[in-house]
Amino acid sequence: MSSLSRHCYAAQSGQSCAYSCDQIHSARAGFTLVELLVVLGVIIALSGISITTYSTMAESGRVRSSQLTIDALTAALAAYGQDSLSLPSSPAERSAGLVCAGRPLGDLDGGGVLDGLPGRDPDLAAALAGGEASLLAARGSSGTTLNDLAQHLGYRGVWSLGIDLTGRQVDETTGRVIDSWGRPLRIGFGARFGSAGFGIWSLGSDGVDQFGAGDDLTSWGDDA
Repeated sequence: MSSLSRHCYAAQSGQSCAYSCDQIHSARAGFTLVELLVVLGVIIALSGISITTYSTMAESGRVRSSQLTIDALTAALAAYGQDSLSLPSSPAERSAGLVCAGRPLGDLDGGGVLDGLPGRDPDLAAALAGGEASLLAARGSSGTTLNDLAQHLGYRGVWSLGIDLTGRQVDETTGRVIDSWGRPLRIGFGARFGSAGFGIWSLGSDGVDQFGAGDDLTSWGDDA
């Protein structure tokens, strides 16, 4: 029999008991420091698992959202046609010597970034080539910049493609479509992109352009 039990037994027998009721309750209901530390450790471990799971799910969501945007833009650009901005557009203009290299739809300035809205995208403020300026002058325009060319042709960057950009991420300043990490999408042209002849990609979470390697998200998959 324990000392506490002996004292309580003595109290029940009419003898004095050295332990109060509060002491007895404390002895039965209290938590030891070790027990508290164990509970705290479990709470911390569960919190760490929850945070890690949430971060993984959030990153997967960003990847999926960006890939869906890339796929939608790729399909729209392929349907729209790559020669929509090829100038000049008539034999008379060509015979007059008003010849200029056709600028590809999606990247008028050739900077490798998908065009935003003319008048807002800073890259489209670049000067036209001499032949292009002459061509616009022959058409009654005094334009000297890519913005002028775009406006003359009714070109509005990716907004010209007829794609619904509702719910997709767009830079409010430039009108460029951006990925889930806030970076403008890249675009390139040529045989290296496979049968489509062009490719659109995101630099992924690390922001490093690896041309489809690493965590880059691309439109061409294994076709390039």
